[in-house]
Amino acid sequence: MKGLKSVVVCLIITVGLVAARPAHYSMGPAHRFEPAAGEEANFISFANDISIDTRIGEPTLPAGLSIEPAADQSQYYIVQFTGPLLQQWFRDLERNGVSTFGYLPNYAVLAYLTPDQRAYVELLPMVRWVGLFQPAYKLESGLLDASGTRKVVIMVMPGASPAPVTTAIETTDGTVHELLTTSFGTTITATLDGSDIASVARLQETFWVQEWSEATTCNNTSQWVMQGGWQASSPPDTSMAARPVWRKGVRGQGVILSTSDTGMNTGHNMFRDPTMPITPPGVWPDHRKVVAFKLYQGASASEVSYHGSHVNGSVAGNDSAAGGTSYYDGMAKDARLYFVDVTSGSGNFVIPTDFTMLWDTIYFGRGLPDSVRPIKQHSGSWRWSNTQGTYKIQDASSDAFCWAHKDFLNIIAAGNEGSGSKTLGNPSIAKNILTIGATERGTASNTIAGFSSRGPTQDNRIKPNVMAPGVDIWSVLNTGTNGYSQMSGTSMATPTANGTIGLMRCYLQEGYYPTGGPVESDRISYVSSALLRSMAMTSADPNIGSYTIPSMNIGWGRIDADSLLYFTGDVRKLIITDDTTGIATGEFMERQFRVDSAIPLRVCLAWTDTAAAPSANPTIVNDLDLTLTSPSAVVYKGNRYTSGQSTPNPADRDSINVEECARVNAPDTGTWTIRVSAHSVATARKQAFAWTVSGAVEPAIDETHDVGVTAIIAPADTVDTGAVITPRVVVQNFGTVTETFHTLLTIGTGYTDTIAYTLDAGLTDTLTFAAWTANPAGTFATRCSTELAGDENPANDAAADTFVVYPLAGISEGRSLPAAFNLDKVLPNPSSGRTSIRYGLPRPAAVKLSVYSAAGTLVRTLAAGNQNPGWYAAAWDGSDLRGRKVGTGVYLVRLEAGAFTSTRKLVVQH
Repeated sequence: MKGLKSVVVCLIITVGLVAARPAHYSMGPAHRFEPAAGEEANFISFANDISIDTRIGEPTLPAGLSIEPAADQSQYYIVQFTGPLLQQWFRDLERNGVSTFGYLPNYAVLAYLTPDQRAYVELLPMVRWVGLFQPAYKLESGLLDASGTRKVVIMVMPGASPAPVTTAIETTDGTVHELLTTSFGTTITATLDGSDIASVARLQETFWVQEWSEATTCNNTSQWVMQGGWQASSPPDTSMAARPVWRKGVRGQGVILSTSDTGMNTGHNMFRDPTMPITPPGVWPDHRKVVAFKLYQGASASEVSYHGSHVNGSVAGNDSAAGGTSYYDGMAKDARLYFVDVTSGSGNFVIPTDFTMLWDTIYFGRGLPDSVRPIKQHSGSWRWSNTQGTYKIQDASSDAFCWAHKDFLNIIAAGNEGSGSKTLGNPSIAKNILTIGATERGTASNTIAGFSSRGPTQDNRIKPNVMAPGVDIWSVLNTGTNGYSQMSGTSMATPTANGTIGLMRCYLQEGYYPTGGPVESDRISYVSSALLRSMAMTSADPNIGSYTIPSMNIGWGRIDADSLLYFTGDVRKLIITDDTTGIATGEFMERQFRVDSAIPLRVCLAWTDTAAAPSANPTIVNDLDLTLTSPSAVVYKGNRYTSGQSTPNPADRDSINVEECARVNAPDTGTWTIRVSAHSVATARKQAFAWTVSGAVEPAIDETHDVGVTAIIAPADTVDTGAVITPRVVVQNFGTVTETFHTLLTIGTGYTDTIAYTLDAGLTDTLTFAAWTANPAGTFATRCSTELAGDENPANDAAADTFVVYPLAGISEGRSLPAAFNLDKVLPNPSSGRTSIRYGLPRPAAVKLSVYSAAGTLVRTLAAGNQNPGWYAAAWDGSDLRGRKVGTGVYLVRLEAGAFTSTRKLVVQH
């Protein structure tokens, strides 16, 4: 038994952790509930309007766009589960040789299955339906009956070779223009005849095909609007009272903001550093304004339009260091700029359809010192036109990058296609991108700009998210040192939003939260993009024309930083949470706060979702819900509105957006409860989230006692016999006070260890236990639990898992190679618990070792896959596919190895 750890050592460890992880990084303990599947669980839907009712089966598909199951080869299948996804299901599939990818709505994934694997999956109790991933599902709607010459982008199946696709294109006299592989996947840009697209879709290696298109480009009268809200008359250019965020000392200092655009006049006074002349491209960490000017593949530093200089001036221009006196400074006037030029000398965009490498170029800030990178915020005033609101590779690759880098905030212009429905461009349709629409400027900023593109997306998500002034905006001219020009477009609104949200980032980084003044110890270094999106949307003023929020024209309204940011003496206050632990399917977290009815209550929950398949409709993968409960037990749900504010006790919930808002104009005075719950989380990682509360609010500080185990890290999956394993688990203090508690770990029936540990409120740590030697071969159960007197949430105290110990190299020691395929006797028999099963292979074979009921129903698969010659051992713990103990009765253990089949009878007695 391992001795108790020193409390002194623990205190030293946790003091270091406190500075790295403030309390706002944890909402508290996770509780359990049972999410229910509704009518949606019977359908699988695609972006090209094809839908499968899985109660009936495959629909009638266009000619030439369907295939038949193959009896002797692996194929790509859709696997639909019975409801909200549980990670145990995916672990069970992985352990039985089945890997999944690419979420499809509803509750479905893709898998590459052999005929035997398909038969196995179809029998699983948590699987509703299995069907081929047909060619028709892979095509954008405009390509289902394409004709004439078409330029397309083809996405290849994960891990598949692109060679069969490129060969097929070239065989039909098509042309391959680009083959690009990134962490997101492999894409092929090609031109071919429309009549040949169906044959490309029929290839196993083809995942998705969409039409190719080209990107296009989509401030004194903005400063006071974005900092203090709309006014009927314009304040003087010198008025700091009309610029309250600047007046309080938040001007973007210490923040680096990025843009990608058509070029930048670095010699202009708004950007020029008199002490450091620069010639682009380059990296200049000490420059007062431009830390980098980079050329993306094939771009040119010579600008052919005013666009890029104008955009960067609106973000962070400031001419005071160069002796200028202009009032056209950018929104985050003391921030610095990281610029990526994405156009050629002739003005054409050089961005491929997969945006992964562009976002990589920006985020990692290569060439800059670690102290100023990664570059965590970017805006793009360009887009690909889209008239259907469809989710494409541009959006999926952007969502995938944001999922992998949750502190990267990406802000994109909605587009300038006017008042028609679904005119948003790509990638502004992406879930994790903050999409910006345009209003008029100055005193007219309570009017939408006529050119501003409108939502919704194809799956009816609320877009644009927020608005900013974008008409006749003054900013930097592309020539000379002190020239300015007026331009209009969501291209102008977007950098204004970037700069304003940069002020919110500065507010957090400078330590203004929660006291309202700069406090060194309150500085927040990690800020998720979800938190900044929730802050921007909570700040939004809805007073634009006669629109009622939420609106597919104005989203949630126009950003107003001062209506959100709390400064000392303000009546309106701010509460934020940026929970980095997250929740899984069927989990929820709650927190209470106090409210005074004097000011309207505004709340926004946001999270960064993983990418959907480009063919998906709807596109949500991880579905969370916001619920507010008033002191009088009235319930408000995210995005359920009537006449511009939250509907009391609504019947349904939002199941498509990754931001959920609530507003109550006359909230009850008293203690409110905010709940964040996970209806379905398909990813292996729990879904992190953030929320913002604004109003006459105060945190309700109640002492809670709650610790628990969040994960068993080791041992896991499979290990070799004789391996020395150092068990490790993750524990968390979900409560509000420092706790000293015991953690107990068991492995099988022969190992137990206990550790005493001290952990501060809200913190997580990894505990290491005494070493364990993996022996004998078989399946082992691990269980870890915390013990704390007065623990208020026993549901999160324990975690359990199983792993398999295999004979080293698959060959049991002390026995020669078998002369023939062999399934040994099952021991013990009868059995009341763990059963040992040994078998031998004289030559390499595809093996499947399974347990069946006497009626022939699959109970559990113990081994599956190709194995080398040798003696093998497996163990069965008497549980079925869902981990439930089987009843007393007769069971059959069956070995299939190539053409060899052998069965042994096993009696289970309890």
